[in-house]
Amino acid sequence: RKWHTKLFEYAKSIGIEIFSSPFDEDSVDFLESLNCPKYKIASFEMTDLNLVRKVSKTRKPIIISTGMATINEVKNAIKEINKFHNKIIILHCVSSYPTKLEDTNLNRILELKSIFKKNLIGLSDHTNDIISSIIAMPLKIVVIEKHFKLHEKDKSPDSSFSIVPIQLKKLKKYTLSIHKSIL
Repeated sequence: RKWHTKLFEYAKSIGIEIFSSPFDEDSVDFLESLNCPKYKIASFEMTDLNLVRKVSKTRKPIIISTGMATINEVKNAIKEINKFHNKIIILHCVSSYPTKLEDTNLNRILELKSIFKKNLIGLSDHTNDIISSIIAMPLKIVVIEKHFKLHEKDKSPDSSFSIVPIQLKKLKKYTLSIHKSIL
């Protein structure tokens, strides 16, 4: 929690919006004390409807990841959120770390769009490159989640599927160009 407090303070001091993923109900209260503007619900927590309900009651936007969830579990979570609001982005996700390009199953984005017509769809990309994020752009995703590290040699639990600043700059450049060409 100390780490979160420092991160939230720093992000706010430089004008960056920051939010987090609570993994239990007490964490929602803690994040509310930090004025968390939106929430992400990881696919591992999608079936914890008490947690989903508690987050939904804040009436703040919610990003949910589908990696470990079945379509019915996603539907149940959406149904619970809809009791309070419909500010939801659903992320296609493959819970394999890192995800191989051939396992990204980007056509699933189209399936999610077909099933969840009232919701926006994005991509949680756990590859260690930017290719699948770029490929997903013509599918009209609204957000890309990528893990990020400052230096190639940084080691952390997610470093094997995190991109570095040069890749992030390229991802931004290419996605903005693709977005312009699609509109």
